[in-house]
Amino acid sequence: MYDTTLFSVAGVVKDLEHPSSFLSKEFIKISNNEWNSDNWLMFNSNYNLFVKLKDVKSKKTFVNQISKKIFDMTDKDFRESNFKARAEVTPLTEVHFDKRLQNSTNINLIYGFIGIGLFLLLLATINYINLTTAQVPTRAKEIGIRKTLGEQPFDVTKAFFLETLTITCIALVISWPITKLFEKTFSKLLPSNLDSFSDWLPLVLFIICLIAIISILSSLYPAYLINRVQISEVIKMKGIGKLSLGSISIRKVLIVVQFVIAQVFVIATFIMGIQMKHTMNSDLGFNYNALINIHLPFKKDQNADVDPFVLKEALKKHSQIAGVSLGHLPLSQGHWGNFVETTADTGLVKINVPFKFVDEDYFNLYEIKLLAGRRFSLSDTSTGIILNKIAIQDLGFKSPEEAIGKPVKAYGKDRTITGVTDNFNTKTFHTEKTGVAILTSKYRGQLQDITIKLQNDPKTWKASLAILEKEWKTIYPNAPLEFKFYDQNIREYYETDYRFSKIINLSTSITILLSCLGLIGLVTISTVQRTKEIGIRKVLGSSIAGIVGLLSKDYIKLVLISILVASPIAWWASKKWLDNFVYKIEISWWMFIIPALATILIAFLTMSFQSLKAAKANPVDSLRDE
Repeated sequence: MYDTTLFSVAGVVKDLEHPSSFLSKEFIKISNNEWNSDNWLMFNSNYNLFVKLKDVKSKKTFVNQISKKIFDMTDKDFRESNFKARAEVTPLTEVHFDKRLQNSTNINLIYGFIGIGLFLLLLATINYINLTTAQVPTRAKEIGIRKTLGEQPFDVTKAFFLETLTITCIALVISWPITKLFEKTFSKLLPSNLDSFSDWLPLVLFIICLIAIISILSSLYPAYLINRVQISEVIKMKGIGKLSLGSISIRKVLIVVQFVIAQVFVIATFIMGIQMKHTMNSDLGFNYNALINIHLPFKKDQNADVDPFVLKEALKKHSQIAGVSLGHLPLSQGHWGNFVETTADTGLVKINVPFKFVDEDYFNLYEIKLLAGRRFSLSDTSTGIILNKIAIQDLGFKSPEEAIGKPVKAYGKDRTITGVTDNFNTKTFHTEKTGVAILTSKYRGQLQDITIKLQNDPKTWKASLAILEKEWKTIYPNAPLEFKFYDQNIREYYETDYRFSKIINLSTSITILLSCLGLIGLVTISTVQRTKEIGIRKVLGSSIAGIVGLLSKDYIKLVLISILVASPIAWWASKKWLDNFVYKIEISWWMFIIPALATILIAFLTMSFQSLKAAKANPVDSLRDE
């Protein structure tokens, strides 16, 4: 606690002008005494070392030299546990995306968001191309007249490009307020410092290039088709519906591509939802319901010198409080690692495990299952240790009962195994369960958190929190009371996964909307072009259901093809995402059938309205113009 020493302000550092992973606000010189530690065996997530190299090219040589030094200092101890330590460095420019560091951002998620944006753009572009090509017959006479008046194919192509460019620019202008509305509505899904982005030049260049690319891609194929229109055909034709441009196959391919993208999103959303439900509802090996976590004050002016057991005993006096415990949380992002060693028939066995310092009420509060032995008592502070099942197996014990009473060495002291717990998750489902060593402690520096168990009835929580606030102000009058429910804490550890899942959900809605809008447009144009055919069929006795089936079956076939194509792609993408979890669901066939049926139903309902309208039309009206 540096605030127990009086310091003088030697300088003021200018605030960074842009978002950064370098969040330090106060800088204090490390004393020479603190540099003299010779403990190379402890693993702690609280320390960072910054090194400035004279030459970036020398990074590999530097890492090898430091790794050799670490190896020389630790080999004697680590060799016995078949463990080897080495150094690794991360450039400051890459810290934000380095998964080995805490509070980093997974760059694969960024790539995922870019991919989602590209897919949505592709869907919009396909919609525009399909609707434009479907309207080519209606514009055939216009193009025929323009060609008669001397326009060349290049002029027609240029006109189509400028038309598309104008529509794209209008869409860009409309999208700006929608983007701002999206940022406010879905602010929880976006980075908190998104507004801090100040490098506008690359963004402007990107938008200009994007508009140009979209305009070119969206106008090329319609322009190609319109240039194939022969003036003689346009003049001779009696109805624009008789013009055949051979575009149907390309249009079908585009529809299939459109629904393939939509179906991949639908399946991915379904599987991700099941995995996240599995993550939050699975047994973690301990109870986390109705628990409140508070990080105890660590600054002198916030009464950090007060013994935390004073607060614990004050809270235990109230019947509204079901339990209180001090110590490390069972599942957290922190890591205090060290060695546990014992002597077996094969010699010395040494394992490196995370340590948790707790009090004697820890196991009752979290309801961690004890497989053998007993829980901690006050006499175990300096002699007892509790290990989980994985740890005793790694030490060579065949069963929890065999491990009870056996001597081990941990944190530089000889201890006796007093208990063996069942395995529980100390990290998220992204990480495999490991061995854990649990020690009891009375030291404030090791007991940094207090957990309060409330009654099971939520109606009593308001009164319990009022008691907590009263006792807190009495014992820590200068420290703000900041608490979180433990289940909320655990959920926040999966915030990145939840954020990505919600964005996928939102993107799925948009892809389905775009696909359905495209279908509506194509069915509308198709019914207009087939108005007289529908009228003749009705005169000859076709039923409404038959005409609806006639107008819908071709598109339903395309949707079915897209489902067949999308399913293996969705399986691969979902499997890749699930690979980030050690504990995950198994992908099953029904996870594809349900989204497929939903997509077919949505597509049919989308088309049925326009098809019913055409089927119910009076055939006399449709044939009168012939």
